[in-house]
Amino acid sequence: MTTNALLTRTDGSSFEPTTNAVGPWDGGLLFGGVPAGLAVQEVERQVGISDWQAARITTDLVRPAPKAPLTVDVDVVREGSRAVVATASILAGPKLVSQTSLLLIPRQTTEEPATPAADLDAPADHARTTIHTPHPSIFQVLEIRAGDIRDDSERGWARLNAAIVEGEPASDLARAAVVADLAAGMTNTRGGIVEFINADVSLFLERVPTGDWLSLDLNRPDLESGIAVASASIGDAAGPTGQAVMTSVRAAQAVAVGAS
Repeated sequence: MTTNALLTRTDGSSFEPTTNAVGPWDGGLLFGGVPAGLAVQEVERQVGISDWQAARITTDLVRPAPKAPLTVDVDVVREGSRAVVATASILAGPKLVSQTSLLLIPRQTTEEPATPAADLDAPADHARTTIHTPHPSIFQVLEIRAGDIRDDSERGWARLNAAIVEGEPASDLARAAVVADLAAGMTNTRGGIVEFINADVSLFLERVPTGDWLSLDLNRPDLESGIAVASASIGDAAGPTGQAVMTSVRAAQAVAVGAS
């Protein structure tokens, strides 16, 4: 069966990744944002957070997520009147793949729909970025507008043109968790070569980005040591919404990611 989604639900908390979930490193490994997005979507489904606002989402990528059946275990580790902390552990068989923690605070006001800010650019202002990988990957459904990232682009936009889980609508928050992982690869790319792979990704949110597109203002790290701290200001059509920060480590083997 052909699907445009990143994963299909095979049972209550069990999922099968599709080729649309695969990252650039290996045809058998998932894009780092996929576990983060899946974790957020499952916390939303199982816990229900409509009265709460996500202030922080941190995903530890414990090991590369395989293109293999995955299960999600959701837990609420703190439930107070001023804050809730929920976690989602993703496993491949008995092995922990990722651990995501969401810090939720009470929703203070009803957020107004985002209206475009007059002084901001738009996705259409940037050339479309085509990522070439040697195998089918998420870049079939992850649209990037940042020109040629080999030329050290400093700003761009991206959107996920697919459901995270087949047949289930994805929230703005879950989509942002997937897309924000792009910041690591984009900031660590030099001349079309990516030598660093991120071990975690954190989103710090003043508000949840709304709409399909997520903007990324990139802060390029120094790649001289074995650790790189990649970061980006993220936002939507109305302006900045928060920060994405990732710890990246030098990979055992670099990967060439052609772009145009």
